[in-house]
Amino acid sequence: MTQNDVTRSQGPSAAEPQGGASGAGPANGRTTLTLPSGATAVIRDAKGRDLEKASIVSQSGGGAISTAMGLIAQVTTINGRRITYEDVQEMPARDVTVLVSAVLGNDSSPASGI
Repeated sequence: MTQNDVTRSQGPSAAEPQGGASGAGPANGRTTLTLPSGATAVIRDAKGRDLEKASIVSQSGGGAISTAMGLIAQVTTINGRRITYEDVQEMPARDVTVLVSAVLGNDSSPASGI
């Protein structure tokens, strides 16, 4: 797999998922990734409420991966479009793996340590 392009910016964009307080600062942190499929993902910093919603949306009993996929759906846009849990289920596995790493802060992700 080639290394994905990753950038970090402050402040929301109209097309990006919203949540929590608005304005400058860590609450508005965004990570932009170019996925292996070529799609552009924008991930906002997750909050506890996002994790709670993710566990509700993913109540399929799939465990940690289902919750991670639910969290991706809560905090990510793909090519400027909000996505659903079902969208994440239908994404290429390589894209989902990169997004899981970025959302959970896995050290193997190019988005970690940002």
